[in-house]
Amino acid sequence: MLTDRYPELSFPLTPELARRLPRSPAYRYRVQPDEVQLTPEPRCGHGVLTISSAIASDASDLRLPSGWRIDDLQASDWPRLLPLFLDAYSTQLPFSVLSGTEAEELAIETLEGTRLGTDGSLVPDCCLVLRTAERTSIAAALLVTVLPAGNLSDFSDSAWQQTPPPQPHTQAWGRPHLTWVLTSPSHQRQGHAKLLLMSVLPRIAAWGYTELASTFQLDNVPSLLWHWRMGFALQGAGVGGRGSGSVVEG
Repeated sequence: MLTDRYPELSFPLTPELARRLPRSPAYRYRVQPDEVQLTPEPRCGHGVLTISSAIASDASDLRLPSGWRIDDLQASDWPRLLPLFLDAYSTQLPFSVLSGTEAEELAIETLEGTRLGTDGSLVPDCCLVLRTAERTSIAAALLVTVLPAGNLSDFSDSAWQQTPPPQPHTQAWGRPHLTWVLTSPSHQRQGHAKLLLMSVLPRIAAWGYTELASTFQLDNVPSLLWHWRMGFALQGAGVGGRGSGSVVEG
């Protein structure tokens, strides 16, 4: 969803200065005589995790801070996800190049789209939040949806156009998708994203699924490395794509 919101940028730079710009794989660079134009071309990677193998892996290093707890996502939690989302994505494209107001509007639209099914059918039993001891804030969240089990590397595949049945997860229809994993930067490198993932996998397996898919932007290095460490097998890469599965965690 976010790949549709990359702004096209133009900078008044000479060709000599344009060559000094740091390059991102998310953009195509066109150098004109008096400006450089950056056209969004976000490249997405797609991974699949074998649930049984992940559950069997060693999770002895997972510990909750004292007083913290993992809860099911409640309807009242959606507004609380907004500051977490903005905090997690403040340094990631496209949020890093948007104004504060634009970033907030996009975050609201993105979360609302996920809640309403834009990113697939939401699986309420597989959406978790990590609450701090005060219970007033959410340190991390994980949202799972279900999408048709089409070709992950080609989101134009006709298989992705199937109409899902009501509550598709109750029929083990399609493929579960790790649509969002969000961690506050102030709580990074503490294994919270892994803790949420390991907590949700038995629930996904209980519905009859054997694998979990995810999609991530390849220029989001923390997300790419997190998926690799969690055991996701890379399925292919392409420009653009639906979903995110983005992680800002270590």
